[in-house]
Amino acid sequence: MVVYPDTIASSAPGPTNPNACFDWWGYSNKYDPNYALKDGLQMSVLYAMVQRVTGRP
Repeated sequence: MVVYPDTIASSAPGPTNPNACFDWWGYSNKYDPNYALKDGLQMSVLYAMVQRVTGRP
């Protein structure tokens, strides 16, 4: 099973995400230095998705 968030490509004006990547800039987000750790935003979102799919709280 592959779990990933639903994304769409976007372009200017406004924030752009030309490749519809889940986290286009997050890997270098200076406001979330823990992005790759389990308490980072990406991991928290993925954990919540897995919990929802498996029906676990």
